[in-house]
Amino acid sequence: MGALESIYDTEVATMLSDRTGMSRRIARAHSISLVLLVAGFLIILGTLWMISRLVVSPINRLTEKMIRLSHDDLDVEITGLGRGDEIGAIARTLEVFRRNSRASRDANWVKLGVGEVGVELQTAQTPGEYAQALVSQIAPRIDAPIGVFFLWDKAAGQLTLQGRGRLRQRGAQGHAGRRVRAGAGEA
Repeated sequence: MGALESIYDTEVATMLSDRTGMSRRIARAHSISLVLLVAGFLIILGTLWMISRLVVSPINRLTEKMIRLSHDDLDVEITGLGRGDEIGAIARTLEVFRRNSRASRDANWVKLGVGEVGVELQTAQTPGEYAQALVSQIAPRIDAPIGVFFLWDKAAGQLTLQGRGRLRQRGAQGHAGRRVRAGAGEA
């Protein structure tokens, strides 16, 4: 039985040795798995950050600019025009829309303005109200700092102020009044 015990002891020792080695390999595999898990998590976080920075933020900025354009703010600056990706294509398309909208607005401002001025003029009951409505509507549309409307009174030989826009009438010391005689102005 001595030989059998010897074989048994040898096998047990071998098995314990193999078990210890296997435990070390399992522990090392766990460590490697943990390192790979942390590395994968960091890679995912980095990827999400890059997507946010390179895709989501530019799209949010373009969305904000689209909202401003939809509210008729045609002076908004479109960024990202030089990008070679889909976001750049969206930005370039948005810039074309902005330019076309601005050109359309500039081309139609007279037509739109005439309608709005006409509505205001229809409420006038007297020539003075008509002149005042006309000047107060026209001066701001052409960015005139001052707008005045005089009528020539043939019988009196003078101009009579009928309407003014963006002009506060001064007191007696600062303004000649509402009438100007022919030849009374400075040359």
